Amino acid sequence: MKNLRVLYLLPLFIIIACLSGQNNVLADTGDDNIYSISSTIKSEWNSILGDKDKNMESGKKIVYDIYKNKYSDNGYSILTKDFGKGSQQYLRFRGWAVLFGYTPHTSSNQETYIAAIKTAGNSGIGTEKIYKAVQRSLNATEDLEYNNQGAGVWNECPSGATNRWNTDCNMRYDDVSFESYLPLKELFPSDDAYSKWKLYIVKHVNSRIVYTPLIIPLEFDNKHFNNGLISLSSGANTDKLEMNAEGVLRRSFPRENASSVIDELGSNRYFELGKLYKRIDADETETAIWYGVISPHDSNKKKWAATSYWSFMGDQAILAYDPPPIAAFNYSPTKIYNDTTVAFDNTSSDPGKQALTYQWAYQKPGSSTWVNFSTAKEPSKVLNIKGTWKIRLTVKDTSGLTDSVIKSPIVLNRAPKANFSFSPSTIYNDTTVKFTNSSSDIDGDSLTYQWAYQQPGSTTWTNFSTAEHPTRVLNVKGTWAIRLTVTDEDGATASATKNPVVINRAPSVSISYTPSNPYEGDTINVCAKPTDPDKDLLALKIFIKKDGGTEQVVLNKTKVQTDTQQCYSFTSGVGRYDLRTIVNDGTDEAEAATWVYSKPLIINGHVKHTPLWQQKHTDLRHTLDQFYSGEKFLLDADTSPYPAEYVKSTLKGTQSNGTAITNIISLAKNTDILYKGELFEQKFLEYPTNLKVGPAVFEFEVKYKNGIIKKDNATINIIDDSFGAFQLHRKY
Repeated sequence: MKNLRVLYLLPLFIIIACLSGQNNVLADTGDDNIYSISSTIKSEWNSILGDKDKNMESGKKIVYDIYKNKYSDNGYSILTKDFGKGSQQYLRFRGWAVLFGYTPHTSSNQETYIAAIKTAGNSGIGTEKIYKAVQRSLNATEDLEYNNQGAGVWNECPSGATNRWNTDCNMRYDDVSFESYLPLKELFPSDDAYSKWKLYIVKHVNSRIVYTPLIIPLEFDNKHFNNGLISLSSGANTDKLEMNAEGVLRRSFPRENASSVIDELGSNRYFELGKLYKRIDADETETAIWYGVISPHDSNKKKWAATSYWSFMGDQAILAYDPPPIAAFNYSPTKIYNDTTVAFDNTSSDPGKQALTYQWAYQKPGSSTWVNFSTAKEPSKVLNIKGTWKIRLTVKDTSGLTDSVIKSPIVLNRAPKANFSFSPSTIYNDTTVKFTNSSSDIDGDSLTYQWAYQQPGSTTWTNFSTAEHPTRVLNVKGTWAIRLTVTDEDGATASATKNPVVINRAPSVSISYTPSNPYEGDTINVCAKPTDPDKDLLALKIFIKKDGGTEQVVLNKTKVQTDTQQCYSFTSGVGRYDLRTIVNDGTDEAEAATWVYSKPLIINGHVKHTPLWQQKHTDLRHTLDQFYSGEKFLLDADTSPYPAEYVKSTLKGTQSNGTAITNIISLAKNTDILYKGELFEQKFLEYPTNLKVGPAVFEFEVKYKNGIIKKDNATINIIDDSFGAFQLHRKY
C-alpha cells in the first residue's frame, strides 16, 4: 500500500510556479563559504544511506535533480571564485534536494553537501573531501504537494511533523535549490596525473544527515582545465530510468491534468512499476524536473512523469581529470644518408591511460612547410635530401587533447654512384631493351648521363643517349657491352658496364591442306607457312608419303622469307597421304606434320517393287529380283555425300518380239546420299512389246563434280507379264 500511495506525491493540479517568478530568482539564502563544514558533518556524512526508493516515513527518502539547461548561461561551468582560500577555479553545477516526507524545509534548517572519494590517481586513493553547496531560493513545495488546490499549502503538516506521507499532510520544501562548487586545484593538484573522484550528495535537515551516491541522468560536455579535460558523468546508462512507484499516470506533457489523462487512456493509464524506460526529454521549467520517456504502452510515444517517480539507472557520478598526452620519440640510426631508412621509436604516453592517435610530419631542409607522412605509431621514412630535417610528432587522446614534439635529424653527404639494369633479360634482335637507371647522388646534386655501346666483335664505343632511362633495339646477335657514365655538378664521374646477350629464336612452321574432306579425284593443295621471329631467310621442304610408301620431297626451296606461304598441289586417289614440312634458319630447325585421307566415290543401285506388287510377290513367294513386265520399277541410288552433276539409270533389256530396248531414267536427289526415280511403260503390259522373260539390267551411273564417273548394275529377272501375275488369258 505504501508504494501505491507514492502516486500522490505530485498534485493533480499544479499552479505554474513561474506566476510567482521563483524561477527568475537565484538569491543567496545561506553561507557562501563552501569550506564551512562542521565536525559532525565531516564525521557522520556517510552514516545513513538513503535513496529515492525509500518510503516517506523512513527519513531516508532523498530526492534530487541536477540541472542540465536551467540557467545554462552560467550553470555547469568552470569559473574563478574566492571562498576564503584565494582566487581559484571551481567546477560549478546546480540542482535541488530534499529529504522527502521527513520534515518541512526552510532557509535555516537545511544544508546540501557534495562529498567526493578519490578512486584513481598516482596517490591518495580513498581520500575523502566534502564541500558545502551554496543554498539558493527555489522552492519545491508545489512540485511535491499532494492534491494541490492553488495558492498556499493544502492540508499542511503541523509544526514539528516528521516522517509523514504527503497523503496524510503536505510539508513545505522552501529554498531547496543549491549551487555546488568543487575546487579543481585541490582535487586535481597535478597537471599531468590522471585521477577520479566518485561523488555523493548529502542532505542535512535539522539534525538528520542522509547521503546517497550522486547519479546524473544527463550528459555534460567536458571542460578544459590545466591543458587537460574535466569530465562529470554517470556512465553509459544515463538515459535509463526505472519507475519506482505504482499508479503513476502516463502524461502526454508535463503536469497534464489527471482527468485529461484518464479521459485519454482510461484504465490503462499508469507506468509499470519496476520497468526500465528510455529518457528522451526533460522539462526543467519548475524546481523538480519532469522526464519524458519512450512508452511501449503507447506505441512508443513520449510520456511524462515527475522526477520523484524515477530511479536513475546511471552509475555513480565520477568527476575525472584527464591530463594531456605527452609526445616523445627517438630515431635510429644516428648516422643518416639520403637512402637510409630512419626508424622512429615512439615513447609518447598518456597519464589517463587513453588510447592515442599519431600524426607524423616533416619539413625538408630549407623548407618551412610541414608535410604529413604517417599516422602509424612507429613509422619509418627515407630522408632523401641532405641537410637538416625537422620531424614533428603530434599525439591526440580520445578526449581530443594533443601534444607535439620536434626533433632535427641531419642527412650526411656521400659521393655519387652509377648503376643500371636492363629488361627484359631475354633479348632478341628486334627486342626493345629498356635501361633503368638506378644511379644516385646522396649530396642531392643533379646528375647527367652518357650511354654508349660496343657491338658484338667490336672494340669501338659509340654514344647513343643522354636520357636518364633510354631504350634501344640491339639488332645484332651476340654479346653487347653497354656502359653508363654519370657525372655530378662538380664533374665527378662513375661508370657501370653490363653485357646483354642477343640470342637466336628458332623458326616455326605450320602445314595445312585443302579441301578439308577430300574424295578421290580432288585436287589437294598442301601449304607450309614458316615463321621466323628474327626474320632470317629460311630453307623449306615439303614431303608426301602415300599409304605408308616411300616419302618423296615434292617441294624444296631456299631463302624463303618469314610468313611466306609455300604450296604444292596434286590430284588424289583413294587412301592416306602423310604430309610433312621442315624449315631451317641456319641455326635451328622446326618441323610440322599432318595427314589426310582421300575417300572413294561410290554408287549402289537398287530396283524395288511398289508396295502392292511387293505384297503380290510375297504371297507368291518370289525372290526380290523377280519382276513382272508391266509393273512399275522403283529405282534407288546410294551415292557419296559429294556434289554430283547427274545421277541416272538405264534399262537394258529385250522385248518379246526380239527388239532391244534402252530406257534412260534421271534420278532426283532425295538426300545428300540418296537419289530416286521410277519407270513405268504401258507397252510393257502386252505382247509383243512386253519385256522378254529372263534377265534384264538396270545400269546406274553418277558423274561427280570433280569429273569422276561411277557405275553399278542391278540385274532383275522377268518371270511373266502382269496378266500372268493374275492368271489372265491373252487373245492374240
